[in-house]
Amino acid sequence: MKVAIVGAGLAGLVSIKSCKEEGLEATCFELTPYIGGLWAARRGDAGVSAVYDHLITNFNKEMMSFSDYPMPAHYPTYLPKKMFHDYVMSYCERFDLEKDIKLQHEVTNVQQSEDYSESGCWDVTVTRLFPVGDETVEETMRFDAVMICVGAYAYPHMPEIPGLQRFKGRVLHSQDYTNSSEFDARERVLVVGNSHSGCDIATDLCHRLSKREKVMDQVSNHMIAQISDSLTEEERTAAHFIAHSTKQVLGVEKPPVYMSSRSGVDILKRNYGKPVGLSVSFATDDLRLCFPSLFQRLLRWQVGSGFDFKKYGLNSPITKPGRSPFAINDDFYDYLMKGMVKAVPEVLEVSDNSVTLSGGEELEIRHTLADGLYRSY
Repeated sequence: MKVAIVGAGLAGLVSIKSCKEEGLEATCFELTPYIGGLWAARRGDAGVSAVYDHLITNFNKEMMSFSDYPMPAHYPTYLPKKMFHDYVMSYCERFDLEKDIKLQHEVTNVQQSEDYSESGCWDVTVTRLFPVGDETVEETMRFDAVMICVGAYAYPHMPEIPGLQRFKGRVLHSQDYTNSSEFDARERVLVVGNSHSGCDIATDLCHRLSKREKVMDQVSNHMIAQISDSLTEEERTAAHFIAHSTKQVLGVEKPPVYMSSRSGVDILKRNYGKPVGLSVSFATDDLRLCFPSLFQRLLRWQVGSGFDFKKYGLNSPITKPGRSPFAINDDFYDYLMKGMVKAVPEVLEVSDNSVTLSGGEELEIRHTLADGLYRSY
């Protein structure tokens, strides 16, 4: 029995392995040159999503492991993007999956064969994206079954905000965000949305530096290093303080990252005595979906959340059936209290270089980033 598998992400790899275990002949078609789905894809690849450079898994390694291939004991509890992709590739190597994957092959059509009523077969049309000579090659193949494993994060959805098309700065979806080096520290950035991606990007942007700030840091650190041996610890501290004050006077200190949200959300750190992946597991999904208010009260009781949302401009979390009442981020509250992230109300309208907020305030903005919303197929 021949099985076509579309997509070589996590679901695709598991599907290949399962087919082989059942004695089925599996062929996996992957659009990109990489194995691993969004953990492997590069920003800018057409039609695919990729995670940003500094992403850390929200759930611990026990929750993120394949059930039949545990992560090594020396791995950290939460994995950075590259380490998780390395683990996925080791899974692929361990079960000899790569030979069944055709990279840079785009599935353009899947339809029932003419004799489907008797055979139950499917015709799968595939385009090979690397050319042979001057032409790409299209081929239609016949399979007994087809497994669609392309994931849910391929088609970004931008929020519909009046005037957004007039905005002269950059408008990006979180799918297009790579790292903070794309943004100058003196430019105001607005993040729209406060879910997982929004919080991650807002805190990551706090690490950006302007070109002038980088130069000044290099010069001041070099000068202090040259005379470091002749300075006491107190004098070195004073020298760094003077350098920092000079940046403030010259106006190279970065403005806060603005985050706009329509509704509130509880933001958990990854470890409150026990890893989040164990305390907020899939076993709690029924409770979360059917009794969101009760779930949120239990969640706050566990993490000891007494955060004053209104003091820092955040809306109180809202619980609705089917809506996730929390995001996971280790640094968001800290940056919020330090003024590096500033919460603002919902955006009502966008003009050439500014946005109008629900409270009537107008905020000048250079870049707008939308949190990770995706539309279904």
